[in-house]
Amino acid sequence: MDGVTILNEIEVVQVVNDTFNYTAAFITLIVTILIGAVVGFFIGRINYNEFMGAMIGALIGFALGTCVMAVVGSAFSYPPETKTTMRYEVTVDDSVSLTEFYEHYIVVEQHDEIFVVEEKPHE
Repeated sequence: MDGVTILNEIEVVQVVNDTFNYTAAFITLIVTILIGAVVGFFIGRINYNEFMGAMIGALIGFALGTCVMAVVGSAFSYPPETKTTMRYEVTVDDSVSLTEFYEHYIVVEQHDEIFVVEEKPHE
């Protein structure tokens, strides 16, 4: 646009969709509990004091299950969806009508004579 001088270009990356995979988290929880129960059962059968053996085995099983599922769960994680937009630091001459300027740009910030703007999407 005539009368608008671009001083600086700024690339802005915004996270649009940061989904958490609840299915993978639920499966991780169930598998961790199952591994803890199985290990606790076998250690409890070996140990003379069944309750303490089962508890120690369950804790060891939970630790093992958590480690295994942390590795497997990372395979199910999704990277966040991002959107990149350009912002411009501009100055506006007196010859430019502010109405026309606001028709073409979205003003994000203003510092004295310098505007930080984004181009409006074309309709």
